[in-house]
Amino acid sequence: NESSKIVDLRIDENSIYIKCRPLDWAKSAEYITPSYMEATYSLENSLVFVSCRFVDFSGYDAVYTTQELPAFYCIEPFNSFVYYKGGELHREDNLIFWPDAGYPNFTSDEHWAAFVGENEDSFGIGLYAPNETNFLAGVYAREKTDSSNPAKAAPTSYIALVKYMTFESFKPIEYDFCLTTGNTEEIRANFSSIE
Repeated sequence: NESSKIVDLRIDENSIYIKCRPLDWAKSAEYITPSYMEATYSLENSLVFVSCRFVDFSGYDAVYTTQELPAFYCIEPFNSFVYYKGGELHREDNLIFWPDAGYPNFTSDEHWAAFVGENEDSFGIGLYAPNETNFLAGVYAREKTDSSNPAKAAPTSYIALVKYMTFESFKPIEYDFCLTTGNTEEIRANFSSIE
């Protein structure tokens, strides 16, 4: 129940812009980081376009490491991972917690992946990242949602685009992605309208 410090917020007819000083996720509220995170969410037809910007102003030495750009979590009942590779739909129905599984990576030739429900025509949520094909995915506490409201339960499904990069103070990092919903065919069709 602690939150980042909001610096700026703008809401327009089809977009939301937010700038914050984020918390260190592993610490309590007094640990506001020496950084800014900005995100613009824009609605267009069945798509949510997201543009992100991060600036660190700590003055720490540059470091080369991995970063999730972005990390995407959704409710665990959406626990079938789908993506296109080699012109075919691939479906992973038994993913487990990603560290326990050795951080499994999946290549999607069409730059998107999604989590959907267990049936072939189930509803789900998809993530598209321009020019990216390597997705990390898993499910935490698979099929252990013990709440009538999965949004308030701990189990979650996870997709991330993990990249190696150098973090330098005062040098912005920018990236874009897109979200949509529907069954697998609808998700694919929505994302195909981008290219």
